Amino acid sequence: MKSSYENLLTHARFELAAQAGCRAFVVGTFNNWNPTASPMRFNPDSGRHEAQVQLLPGLHEYKFIIDGTWCLDPACTESVPNAYGSRNSVRHVKATPYLNQK
Repeated sequence: MKSSYENLLTHARFELAAQAGCRAFVVGTFNNWNPTASPMRFNPDSGRHEAQVQLLPGLHEYKFIIDGTWCLDPACTESVPNAYGSRNSVRHVKATPYLNQK
């Protein structure tokens, strides 16, 4: 049986246009800014790096790390200032009602 915490998690997909041979990660408030916690995989069909992360409802700040360089999500239109004088991309996750499926 799932806990109420697990029922709130949503699968969020992150995508990044970057060269096939580079190392890419998504980091943010959802993984404690751990630079290796969420590696992205290159999808040759889309030509993009992709990662799926479970997020709770709310606002999440994040960045991509591409070959060691931290950068904003170029596809994200919203960002907020951070404590280091730069900005973080923002992802909003809406709460979805839990449906008890039989």
